[in-house]
Amino acid sequence: MKSEMNSTRYSIILDIIKKLVVKNSIEASFKIRRILEFLNHHQELEKKLEAIFKGEQFKTFLFLFILPFILGIIGGIFPSFFIILNDIDVQGNLIYLFSLNQELINGVLLVFLFLLFCLVISSYYFLKIINYERRSFLILISVILYIFLFLMSFLNISNFI
Repeated sequence: MKSEMNSTRYSIILDIIKKLVVKNSIEASFKIRRILEFLNHHQELEKKLEAIFKGEQFKTFLFLFILPFILGIIGGIFPSFFIILNDIDVQGNLIYLFSLNQELINGVLLVFLFLLFCLVISSYYFLKIINYERRSFLILISVILYIFLFLMSFLNISNFI
């Protein structure tokens, strides 16, 4: 029976039961019943823990889906504040705007890269916490979403200024 069960916990329990039966079989029956109750209780706790873990995985995946949206949209809007505060006339031509102002290019790149690194680091550690194997795939999807939303948000805001 030990060879069928690969668990060390069960092999230890079987050894203890064997020793108990050899000593006193009547007393062993009471102890075996307590051991079975104990094991049933632990199985119930494991099922609850598994349900909690699946809930946390869902929250993590939801976070990984929402985070690029939030960072991309807010990050794309942020450089437009520089344009508004410095009263730069865009005239609907972004190429003209970027060729005119090197500070704006540096600011946009700095915000873009900073938020990108925040996204990658956050995604990596959240996926590491839940022991997800295909981390790089989900991080890549998050990065693509972030880049797309950042550019769309920045271009939309720049056209309305």
